[in-house]
Amino acid sequence: MSESPKSSLEESIVAALSGDDLRIFPFLPYLLQDLWEMGAAPGDILQLVQGNFPGRRGLKILDLGCGKGAVSIQLAAALDCFCHGIDAMPEFIDEAHAKMQEYGISGRCRFECGDIRSQVDAWSDFDIIVLGAIGPVFGDLQQTLTTLSGCFNEKGAVIVDDIYTAEQDDAVESGIGGKPALLDHIDRAGMVLADEIVRSGAEVPEPNREMLTLIEHRARELMKAHPQHAGLFANYLTNQREETDLLERVHNTTMLIKKRTIL
Repeated sequence: MSESPKSSLEESIVAALSGDDLRIFPFLPYLLQDLWEMGAAPGDILQLVQGNFPGRRGLKILDLGCGKGAVSIQLAAALDCFCHGIDAMPEFIDEAHAKMQEYGISGRCRFECGDIRSQVDAWSDFDIIVLGAIGPVFGDLQQTLTTLSGCFNEKGAVIVDDIYTAEQDDAVESGIGGKPALLDHIDRAGMVLADEIVRSGAEVPEPNREMLTLIEHRARELMKAHPQHAGLFANYLTNQREETDLLERVHNTTMLIKKRTIL
């Protein structure tokens, strides 16, 4: 989380979904149509919620950049809680609504399409805010936590999915910092890391490679349908492959962060 939050909405979406060319934006729903879980692992988030809010019923959870609703829907299905998901891609929200009906939890989830950057002042008193690998929408981690500090209550938490490297050479090459940098950002925001689940990239190569294969298949279909844009789709695939390779060399952390004053 190191980029400026001042980019356009479409630029932010493209960057969060591993693109670097704004022209790919209208093709993203097609490229990602076979994926439901994108980014954060719903199972890890569920584990953190259950471990840190034991026995709590009626939790209010705000899922920012919710994608197709995988996290919210699986939390609502497993817990007696209410989840409000927001994402800027209308096609993703449509799929979230369909999945919500499929799971039979329409009374426990609400999904809406919108720009989370323009809505932040309207949120308050949530128990949990989820940021599942959506990129630096609000700035770096310190800026993000500071921005969201008024959106969750004093006993609540923010769950953030991020990556870090233990190898300084990799950090220089990729622009990814180490764990101390994440902890420093949390501290400067007046918060503490209360719990986390850490997985090395080597632990989860197969799911990442399976997702890459699905995206490659759709990209080839688009190359045939729109040969004039073949280079655009090839570039997106290159970005996806590079990210998949990178994720196998770093540590992924799903962090549960609380306000320092409540501890």
